[in-house]
Amino acid sequence: MARSMRRLLFGSAVMLAALSARAGWLNGWEFRRAITVDSSQIGADLVDFPVMVRLTTALIDMGVARPDGFDIRFTSSDGVTLLDFEREMHDAARDRGLYWVRLPLVSSSS
Repeated sequence: MARSMRRLLFGSAVMLAALSARAGWLNGWEFRRAITVDSSQIGADLVDFPVMVRLTTALIDMGVARPDGFDIRFTSSDGVTLLDFEREMHDAARDRGLYWVRLPLVSSSS
């Protein structure tokens, strides 16, 4: 299965994976989560493609996010370049959120 995908760093004060700080990651953001897009599900290269990202209890449980979710950021795989996104819903009381992230390029081959 082709699982070489476009990787994103989902940087935020809401992420559960408190990874060691690396040079080059978005300054001031301590919690990060990598997101992978499965290229085997993509028939052709896509430009400026919106990808839905669901936050669940597993990502919100730490309670380090603002209740309104306005402290969530998405970056490209370099960990620094901010990606455009839209927050459709963020419900801290129910531990869930729904975001749309615009990826500059999603490759069908890698």
